[in-house]
Amino acid sequence: MANDKLVEQKLKSLQTAITVALSFIILLSVGVSTVMFTQTYRLGQDSARFQERTKEAHAALWAFKVDLEKRHANGLEFLREHPNGIPGITAAELQRAINTQKATLDALGILNCRET
Repeated sequence: MANDKLVEQKLKSLQTAITVALSFIILLSVGVSTVMFTQTYRLGQDSARFQERTKEAHAALWAFKVDLEKRHANGLEFLREHPNGIPGITAAELQRAINTQKATLDALGILNCRET
């Protein structure tokens, strides 16, 4: 009988330990899940803000590109009309400005102005 009582106490003790361990695991799981949910929610918000900023930057670059295309075309026309430059601005300086505009336009060539 004493042996049965000892076994019963050990089983109860083991049961309590298992219950405590499982409770701890459940609480830990809930805590980790809460942190993961919170971080996922924040990432979603950050992603939405990032997408909005990306659209704004794309629109600004597009506007810059369109303006630069006009200025580049006007510069080419101006140089054709004034092949020797004008007083104070040589043809070489005009050509350098046009070349710089063309290089910038080439760099902006990756922009698809229909995407926004």
